[in-house]
Amino acid sequence: AAFRVQWLTGNVSLEIPTTYADGSTLEILPTPMMGAVGVLERAEQRIGMGVGAGNFRLALVRPTGTEYVQQGLGASLYATTCGVEDGVPCAPDLDAEIAMQEWLPSLVERGLLAAAHDVTDGGMAVTLAEMATASGRGLMVVLSSAATEGLSRADAVAFGELPGWVVMAYAPEHEHEVLASCPGALAIYPVGEMTTAQDVVLHMDELGTTLTQPLDKLRAAYKGAGIL
Repeated sequence: AAFRVQWLTGNVSLEIPTTYADGSTLEILPTPMMGAVGVLERAEQRIGMGVGAGNFRLALVRPTGTEYVQQGLGASLYATTCGVEDGVPCAPDLDAEIAMQEWLPSLVERGLLAAAHDVTDGGMAVTLAEMATASGRGLMVVLSSAATEGLSRADAVAFGELPGWVVMAYAPEHEHEVLASCPGALAIYPVGEMTTAQDVVLHMDELGTTLTQPLDKLRAAYKGAGIL
């Protein structure tokens, strides 16, 4: 009801096993999910998480004034990778989510966005890796303390799963219009750019931590996870 849309279906997985390409299996923990279907009036205007040729800058959009329980690491993929199946995920800011879902399509309709990707499973590091993989090129991102307010750990910045966070790509000539149109429930921070290099670089400004991985290594890991 908060989103003012009709939900088509919902589901709770009951430890249904997933089988990977190598024959190994994984039991999925009970996970409530809901799905909705929308209609694109102009499908040719759709965008994905990857960009094409040209120069593109990156910005992080996030809710303002949100507190992050367990810094986004509770019940996250990062926690699971560390052997911890516990914790509390962050609750979304519904007003900010509505503002985001109304604003982003308007940018796409006006031809101002080239790509966008939400910061969900795996956190910021995985989001950037997926955007770079889909684009076939590297990127450089520098996250200031203002952009990551509420997070004090480097692993939370890199791998925290934070509802309402989106990384977007746009052409330099569109930057002013994109930044100026950001709704009041959201904050937007220019954080970097797509590059011609073949590395994904994430620098956490005041935390003094930098993650760098070659794109071919990330692509191999992505495919090896059975996602592609």
